[in-house]
Amino acid sequence: MRFPSPLRRLGLVLSLLGLTPGCELLHTEYSHDEAMEDEDEDEVVCASARYLTAGEQGLLHFAYDYGAIVCAFGCGADEPIAERSTVQIDAFAPSGVELPPVHAVSDAPEVATFEILHDGDVEIQAHAPGSVRLELRDADDELVEAVGFEVRPVASIELYDSEPSPLTIMVGGSDTIHLDLRDEDGCHLVGIGGLDYTMTGTIEGDDSFIVLSTVVGWFLEPWTGSPVDELFGVLAQSVGEASVVARAPSGSELVLPVSVVDASAVAELGLSEPELPWAAGSDEEIYAWAADAEGTLIEDPDCEWSIDPADGPVVLDDRRSYVSLYSEVPARATVRCTLGSQSEAVSVVFQ
Repeated sequence: MRFPSPLRRLGLVLSLLGLTPGCELLHTEYSHDEAMEDEDEDEVVCASARYLTAGEQGLLHFAYDYGAIVCAFGCGADEPIAERSTVQIDAFAPSGVELPPVHAVSDAPEVATFEILHDGDVEIQAHAPGSVRLELRDADDELVEAVGFEVRPVASIELYDSEPSPLTIMVGGSDTIHLDLRDEDGCHLVGIGGLDYTMTGTIEGDDSFIVLSTVVGWFLEPWTGSPVDELFGVLAQSVGEASVVARAPSGSELVLPVSVVDASAVAELGLSEPELPWAAGSDEEIYAWAADAEGTLIEDPDCEWSIDPADGPVVLDDRRSYVSLYSEVPARATVRCTLGSQSEAVSVVFQ
């Protein structure tokens, strides 16, 4: 999983524009850098994700809702959208500009429709390839601002380099897989929920291996924003082999082999090395990793955690693959993960 930075740097100081119906718009300041033009006219130049996208009237700027964390490094709304997917955008206004309450209108509803959400984001629901224009209109239906978008078919589906393939996961565990969607020019497509997911294989039971497509990220807004790039979650409940097939309306597809294993498959076990000493009164974490005999990492290993001394001042709060530790006073302890025939321990110090 990717965990981007906690600051929003969209030019100068930015704040979210409140676009809820009937609400006055919030104000902020921005600066907008222009992307460098490519000198080779024959080379395909993909839209930049680094720069705010200016509205046609020059009153507002727009960015996909990557959130304050990612947008510390710059955001925009120029990248094309995958057909049949959903994505949210933020709008930004300069200080001192008085804007009326607005509503959203699509000039091509067969291509995409728009809805202003309760938190001020504008949700884009893409339907079919084509060009579409978001129009923000006042109570008299006068145009306040507009911005255009391109909806394109998915020509290729790839895993990001950080994602495992094939995926090996421990029974009872879960994982989130991020996908990189591209158009026929090789340009990145934003949007989530535009793919269909199916599963084939020998994992038993209808609910033993669940594939979800829009389940991650919403609760961390506004810091991580809403999901902008396609992802799906998996929950493995039975041992076996399977393949998850992600398929776009265009016919493009990705096949991800999946192995669900139990503790008997663990041949190697390790724990993260803490930078000690920790400060008394702080919350700290130790993570476990596991691999099979071929050295393939096993996602979401299910440790049996223990601490020595068990009745000491260091408090252990255990999860499957990690443990949280806390001590109000200076103390020492040994934390152990046991998984199948493997066992590893690490000493911790609070002072």
